Amino acid sequence: MADKDKEFLARCTLIFKQFNHDVNQRLKGSVWDFETMYQGKKYAVVCLSKTNTTDFLQSGGETLDKYLEKADETETRLVIVCRKGTSEDFEFSKTMGFCLVGLDKLDDLYNDIMTSLD
Repeated sequence: MADKDKEFLARCTLIFKQFNHDVNQRLKGSVWDFETMYQGKKYAVVCLSKTNTTDFLQSGGETLDKYLEKADETETRLVIVCRKGTSEDFEFSKTMGFCLVGLDKLDDLYNDIMTSLD
């Protein structure tokens, strides 16, 4: 994993922790980058650090299907974090039954929380 990918994953993990999620780092053989629990609900998080989100969602095919199948099997909500998606990407995620969130949005929420704590 390249340094930029590790940094992206670390930022995602930190932000989820700041929102009081119980974050479990990726286990060997897991398809997720990490899993998290929040208020009794399980979430599986995949971080798309350098992938073009639109290309992945529209042509990711087998990989996206694998993520969705695994989430269904484990009664887990799939969350895909991207650098920034288009409005079409977000609509597509809704129709496919997973949550797509841009890191820019998570950063904004994190900054708002940190500012309110000061």
